[in-house]
Amino acid sequence: MAFVAIDVASGDLFGVSRLAANPDYTDAEFAVVVRSDLQGRGIGWTLMQRLIEYARAEPIGTLYGDVLRWNNGMIRLCRNLGFKEKTNPEDLELVRFYMDTPQPNTGD
Repeated sequence: MAFVAIDVASGDLFGVSRLAANPDYTDAEFAVVVRSDLQGRGIGWTLMQRLIEYARAEPIGTLYGDVLRWNNGMIRLCRNLGFKEKTNPEDLELVRFYMDTPQPNTGD
């Protein structure tokens, strides 16, 4: 699944988020990219919120992604959205962010 942020007037692409789930939906890897001149304006936040909502609706067990240690903006975004973090054992230059995404309790 992918979500895009587009300027309606010009058709310019502002950013993209996507997730790729494994076949049994126990987990899905996420990625997000926002045009460099538009970073820090909430576009990545909105795109990630849509991914989280989608993961919960499917339901996908865990949403995860690897972020470079020097990517302070993405690290801050993941932390602010409530992702947990750990060192990626396969590459120490990466931080793995993950979030359990159970379907919200509707009280039924």
